Amino acid sequence: MGTSMILAKFFAAVGDELTLRIASLLATRRMAVHELADVLQISQPRISHKLAKLRKYGFVENERDQRCVYYALAEPYAATILAALKRLGQLQPDCLAQLKEDRLKLVALSRSKPAARAATG
Repeated sequence: MGTSMILAKFFAAVGDELTLRIASLLATRRMAVHELADVLQISQPRISHKLAKLRKYGFVENERDQRCVYYALAEPYAATILAALKRLGQLQPDCLAQLKEDRLKLVALSRSKPAARAATG
C-alpha cells in the first residue's frame, strides 16, 4: 500500500481531534487505556471506542500483559503516521501545541507514578 493510500486511510480513521491525540501519544510508546484516559482526561470507554476504530483500520496493535492490554501504532504504518503528524504540526501550529501538551502530561504522570507507588509500597 502506497504512502498516500496509508495516509488517506489514517485520516479517515482518525476523523476527530481525540483520535488524533491518541495516535500521537501512541507514537511515543505503547500505552494502556487507563494511561491514555489519565493523560487526556477522557473516560476509558470513550478511549476504548477510539482505539477500536484505529484497530479496525489496522493502525494500532494490542498486546495483553497479565492484567492490562497495551496499544501501540502498528509497525508497518508507524513511520508514515509519525511523518504525517509532524507535517500536520507544521501546517497547524495550534494542533501541534495540543499534541505537545498531551506529551508533557504523559511525562509528568510517568514521573509521578513511581513516586506514588514507592510511598504506598
